[in-house]
Amino acid sequence: MIKSITISLMMLLVLPGLFAAEAIAISMEEAMYKAATQNLTIQQMNQKLESMELEKEIKNASYYPTILANGSYSYNSKEAGLQFTPLPALVMQSKERYDANVSIQQVLFAGFRVRESYQMSQNQYLAQKNQMESTRNQLRLGVGSLYLQIQATRLSRDILQQSRERALNQLMFEKQLLIAKQAVPFDTLEVSNRIFSIDTQIRRSQQSEDILLLKFNNFINDDTHTYAPTTLELSRRPMAWGSMSIFMELARNKNIEIKQISIQKKLQDNLIKIQKAALYPQLVGSFTYHEAKPGTNSFSTEWMNYYNVGVGFQWEVWNWKANYRKVEQQHIERTRLDLQEKQALQNLEQQVTETYKNMELSFDQINLQNRLVEQEAERYKMLQDRFRENQVTALDLSTGEKILTESQLNLQQQYINLITYQLQMDILTGKFGTGGQ
Repeated sequence: MIKSITISLMMLLVLPGLFAAEAIAISMEEAMYKAATQNLTIQQMNQKLESMELEKEIKNASYYPTILANGSYSYNSKEAGLQFTPLPALVMQSKERYDANVSIQQVLFAGFRVRESYQMSQNQYLAQKNQMESTRNQLRLGVGSLYLQIQATRLSRDILQQSRERALNQLMFEKQLLIAKQAVPFDTLEVSNRIFSIDTQIRRSQQSEDILLLKFNNFINDDTHTYAPTTLELSRRPMAWGSMSIFMELARNKNIEIKQISIQKKLQDNLIKIQKAALYPQLVGSFTYHEAKPGTNSFSTEWMNYYNVGVGFQWEVWNWKANYRKVEQQHIERTRLDLQEKQALQNLEQQVTETYKNMELSFDQINLQNRLVEQEAERYKMLQDRFRENQVTALDLSTGEKILTESQLNLQQQYINLITYQLQMDILTGKFGTGGQ
């Protein structure tokens, strides 16, 4: 039985190694950087950002005059003319008309619509850029969470392997006692079942890690390589941080979601001014140069050059206050955004406070759990000594080993929780800035 258990253990150790040999080790920081730059969602948003960059140039073109080139030709089947009785008729000599012209048009005044439209396109670009950074943060948090889940499965397997070795040593000792007729078969059966249960947990943990690795690499989106997280030494991770007031101030000033609402308020201000532009008249100036036959003299057959200069004027004087109502609508939306910003700040403060408290709680739990692991390890060692002296039963020893294993698993989970909360705090306080990592 011991031989079969040993073979199954070797298979569990070798198969994960084959998968890991094909993957490139990557740190959590590198994984978050790759996810924030290579993910397909980010690539799509980059394309949209490029389109909005062009939209800014399109809006900027409204500041400059428009140049148009036109040409026309027409033929009349009958001669045209004027008849004033009893005077002789005035007949146009040509049935054909030619006109080639170049015109320049310039908006002279549009109620500041042109300026606000351009500024709005700039703010829309900033909003899209900020939204991309928000998506990057979601990707960082997603890939970071997967990274830590993979760490948890690995660490739990390490602990289970240690538990298995303890159970296997106990089984070997009890078999010797059984041969010496100092133990009953039930004792060895109980330990054997414990070993098989541990093997099942290890196998399930490996399968879970394989699934997590698939999701992990999907976030990174690298067609040429497969990545696997490097193993963290949790006890060496930084365990000190600043006061909650520092985190709160950072969050208020750098949080991506708060910045997004601020940009939306600027966009709404642009919309209000654009809507107000409908209350003002619009002036358009134009200049046109002609080469025509006939020209301004319709009775001549000669080519003539001349120009036109003009100003167009349009003003919607009355439409039953529809434009005023539209302006009021935009002001109401602006007020709603103020309330949304206030609510977002309240939610942010709550999240920062909650995350900070969770960090403190996890830190305290780590200290307590460390002491508990030391005590349970010492207790298990005492149970081993007493078991060899036939002062406790095999069941007592197995129970002590289970409690030690559970305390070790709880300790590594508290480390994972703490790092997860630290990552969440980094997102809330805008640590990553714009672009990449």
